[in-house]
Amino acid sequence: MERPENPNKDRVRRERNKLLARIDHLSNHGPKHLNTEQRLLAALFVREQYEALIRPAGSLRLAEIEEKLARLGNSLSGIRIHRWMLRISGRDITEELISHYANRPEPLRKTKTYFELADALARIGGDDPIEAKIALLRRTSLDTIPLAVEGEDSETHFDPSVGLLRLVRNFASDTAYRLDLANIYDQVERLQAAWSHSAANRIFPMRDAFERYTRHSLFSGMWSMNEIPALPSVRLAEIPLAYFSDAEVILAEDDRERHAVGNLRATWSLRLCIAPTAKNSVTPAMIRTTRLWLEEFPGPDVIPLERQEIIHPHGDGLDDLVPGNRQRAFLADNSNVTITFTEETSQRYLHLRDKDEMYKRTTPDETLPHEDLACAVIEPLDIARLSTWFRDGAGREDYEIERASFLNHDCTGSAGKTVHWFPTPCLAHDLENSIRNGRLRTEFSQSAKAMQRSLTALEKSCLSEAKLADRDLNDTWAAERVSLDRSGEPE
Repeated sequence: MERPENPNKDRVRRERNKLLARIDHLSNHGPKHLNTEQRLLAALFVREQYEALIRPAGSLRLAEIEEKLARLGNSLSGIRIHRWMLRISGRDITEELISHYANRPEPLRKTKTYFELADALARIGGDDPIEAKIALLRRTSLDTIPLAVEGEDSETHFDPSVGLLRLVRNFASDTAYRLDLANIYDQVERLQAAWSHSAANRIFPMRDAFERYTRHSLFSGMWSMNEIPALPSVRLAEIPLAYFSDAEVILAEDDRERHAVGNLRATWSLRLCIAPTAKNSVTPAMIRTTRLWLEEFPGPDVIPLERQEIIHPHGDGLDDLVPGNRQRAFLADNSNVTITFTEETSQRYLHLRDKDEMYKRTTPDETLPHEDLACAVIEPLDIARLSTWFRDGAGREDYEIERASFLNHDCTGSAGKTVHWFPTPCLAHDLENSIRNGRLRTEFSQSAKAMQRSLTALEKSCLSEAKLADRDLNDTWAAERVSLDRSGEPE
């Protein structure tokens, strides 16, 4: 299959440039020193880089690392790296640990040096120094602080989105540790395991994916909506993308056809996942795909049937219902029933779509499903995305957003815990409440357990098939050797 151009490369490049600009600003114009929690996180990051290089697991000694650091830049000449690292016992940045180090001089505090160390240690280890600095930026949550208010008094500039992002990142880190997600990440990468809305959450091997899944390619790669890397995730909401009322469709099964009239909806299906990073850490991320729904009206003055999901194989949204597609869309509950627009409805839909009156864009430059190669969008959760999708509802009216059942508008399930960052109803409020009352942890636990079972079954199946293929091949070779031996015997 010919590999198509990757529509995500320009987006990834722009985001990297923005983050590099922020790092440069922090290093040269931001606060010279990190606060206690930030420097402990930075010092832990440096220790992880150091441990990847040092013997016996790595290939260098401490003196060799410091010598290489001196060669890379004058600012690191003579640096004593142990003064910038967290002690080996301080793996969890708890309130007690922060309090313990609050008045201690080491690890040292200088912001610029930590970024220089991250860059230099990555170069020594043969890693991407830009990705290392971006990983440090996110680990310390320095990317969540508005540039205009950075510094020790930033807490006086209250931004609930910043508080929620820190809460979600801490939740992702803690959940990954509790559920031992590292084992799942290893299995997914080794098996190239995939997941899809259209496969009833079944885990299966990637066959026609545009990318090979690695921790480096997760956010820069392009993923078919039918083959998304299998990562622990939870569905949060269906956000309106398009609504088409009084649409006449043809439902066909075998040689039988019937016409039906109903309302069609296209949604952005929004999932929160805990994703691995290239530096063996984790980050919360968003998985966004499109889904179609049909509410059929059997006749006048009749209550509509229960909503049915439509599987659209090309991922082009409502365009997949336009007649002429080689692969027709079909009902999720019955794959034998295909669904297409009638000619009249198709013309009405295309007219509204071409006039830009059908789909709702989140931003003016947002790419809609029918405008480019349809793919699943997997993005690390940052302050901009959190504000756009959770706080502002992606520009949609709040009441139109269909939340997952474990999210709710009130605080009745919070066991008396007060929602602090978002006191007003919105998707961000519900997400925060689900973290504080433990429901999101429960959902991820169930997702991880189900995924672990599927991955174990897939691994056994792959191993069994490989052993069977090896046995058949060995039998074939043995038979061929016997044949050759007999052909050499005298008659």
